Amino acid sequence: MKLSRIFLPLSFAALGASTLVSLVSITGLAQSHADSPRKEVQHARGDRTSLTGFTGDVDTKTVLSSHGWDSLKDSHVCGATDGSSSSVTCVAVRRDFFSQGNQVGLDTWFNARHPQNSNGASNSQTNAVANALPGYSATQLRSAYSLTGTGGPNQVIAIVDAYSYPTALSDLNAYRAHYGADATPLAECATSGTGTPIFPTSGNGCFAQINQNGSTASLPASNSGWNQEESLDIEMATGICPGCSIVLVAANSASTNNLNIAVGAAAALSGVVAISNSYGTLSDLSETSALGSSSNYALAAARGIAVTASSGDSGYRVSAPASYPSVVAVGGTSLRLDSNANRVSESAWSGAGSGCSTLNKKPIWQTIGASICPTKAVADISAVADPSTGVLVIYNNNTYIFGGTSVSSPIVASIFALANSTLAGGNVQAASRLWSAPTSFFDVKSGSNGNCTPSVLCTAGIGWDGPTGLGAPNGLAGFQTPTASATPTVSATPTVSATPTVSATPTVSATPTASATPTASATPTPVSQAPLIITNTVLNNFVNTVVTLTVSGGSGTGSLTANANPNSCMISGTLLKSSVATSCIVTVTKAASPGFLAVTSTPVTFTFTQPTIVNPTITLAIDGKNILISATTSQGSFYGLGNGSTTPLAKINGSPVKFGTYYQIARGTYTLTVTFNSQVIYNKQFSRQT
Repeated sequence: MKLSRIFLPLSFAALGASTLVSLVSITGLAQSHADSPRKEVQHARGDRTSLTGFTGDVDTKTVLSSHGWDSLKDSHVCGATDGSSSSVTCVAVRRDFFSQGNQVGLDTWFNARHPQNSNGASNSQTNAVANALPGYSATQLRSAYSLTGTGGPNQVIAIVDAYSYPTALSDLNAYRAHYGADATPLAECATSGTGTPIFPTSGNGCFAQINQNGSTASLPASNSGWNQEESLDIEMATGICPGCSIVLVAANSASTNNLNIAVGAAAALSGVVAISNSYGTLSDLSETSALGSSSNYALAAARGIAVTASSGDSGYRVSAPASYPSVVAVGGTSLRLDSNANRVSESAWSGAGSGCSTLNKKPIWQTIGASICPTKAVADISAVADPSTGVLVIYNNNTYIFGGTSVSSPIVASIFALANSTLAGGNVQAASRLWSAPTSFFDVKSGSNGNCTPSVLCTAGIGWDGPTGLGAPNGLAGFQTPTASATPTVSATPTVSATPTVSATPTVSATPTASATPTASATPTPVSQAPLIITNTVLNNFVNTVVTLTVSGGSGTGSLTANANPNSCMISGTLLKSSVATSCIVTVTKAASPGFLAVTSTPVTFTFTQPTIVNPTITLAIDGKNILISATTSQGSFYGLGNGSTTPLAKINGSPVKFGTYYQIARGTYTLTVTFNSQVIYNKQFSRQT
């Protein structure tokens, strides 16, 4: 089929909702092409990792003209949903190029520009833009995000998508050979008698594809659109974490129910440390209403598995599962590098999804002010997604360029896997790791995905913002499970109040002596469990600090409780936080288990206070329409509304405002005055012109 010529700017998602509808209607052209893949002569690709000279620092017109092409088209490979709340679509965007109305075969084009000798090695080592494929390799991505290490075979990354992918392993190994960080092919994983994959503990990783019930047998039907999504996902995973094992979980269909079942199958596999989900619903969806207590996203996250989801590709809008409280919502960026694959700049991609969920509660680790978003805010973090600075992917043995937050979700999930060899950190939710180290990321400060109020939900700026979250990866530090150094030394075998003394054998007067076997009660008398101990390095904290609690001792699982007024002491899993100055008395209880009595720990008091205010430093940060006023001391930062005497009081044009809260301002001139100890300590005039 000859594709009609369609001219588009760098990011079609920025064109608006009406244009998106028309693009969806022509996606059938791209899908027809996918159903009958281009049959071109495949030349030996050779090692292309040294030939991917694309840096993303030129505009679309220059890319087209320098390559001898005249147009391009971006397509959502999965098309639209059926409109129901239970239906989802993948969010991969494929970028195709055309010359004189004909689609350009990137492999044929590249091999013509880089003729190879008889050994398959390229005779041309140029990195000129005109000779480069317009997408990033794994080596470039790892360099851009300062990633070290390669992972191990028992660090398993699960990719959850709909439908099976027949050529998954061959495409994955072709990617590793030509665009990956390690050309060593992955073997198919061994399986148990029930078809469950077995991941090695040493040597090379492996690859497995399972159905939503966890077996390699009886895979569901395939689907060309979702297969392209799956190729992108597994290749980003193996590119970022080349030593990790990969498991593709193929749901029976693209429904919220089947995908939730598939997430459960992934979480049940031994060794899985991260689960990526590159799909979303047409609109926001309540996790509680849709899945209730059967949400495998929440259950997996509670075990410490990093569960990530794409924020979407339609600009300012919220979709599920990215809006679920336990899921790490991954936004999208435009990433530009230099010729050495160092990050030159990174900005918010106009297509990245973001916003404030109307249906899902705010997780306690999200420290965004209620005036900005009182519920779950999207996104938490971000990575490259713009098709104009897209990534190289091999699907059906052909090279393509892909973008969308389908790129960023598996990248972030794989960085979690790279940073955490096991779940030994103890059920620490992945999202809380990010929010406990907000300065560990590259702060994306420019770019927008739409118009909104407050604008921080759709416009990048200093600190957290909707399109890019806390920022983009910058090494592994912000992804690692905190070291539980405060766990006390417990003597190997804790002293258990001996075995309760059972008074010999009671004399039963009327019963004749049964000298043979003494009568033993069917169930032995339970004994005390090892003492439960709650520890944390710091018992005294500032308000809004998220404290990770460490619990040792006992048997089985327990539950933490506090003297918790819902508006003060808040507990989620092993996380404690208070938004006001107060004391939180925390205990943990473990229920009775076979052979053991129930046990409750000694209460531990954690205090939350406002920092002592001595000579506060006042800072006014202005970014476009947004302002942030900070008051910091040697002991920390002051949050909220002060009183002007013992705490600083900020006023803008005479109206009190809170410290540590983003405010949107209209065009005009303003005066910020801060009073402390009944004296004016800061007075500054500022304005917004545009």
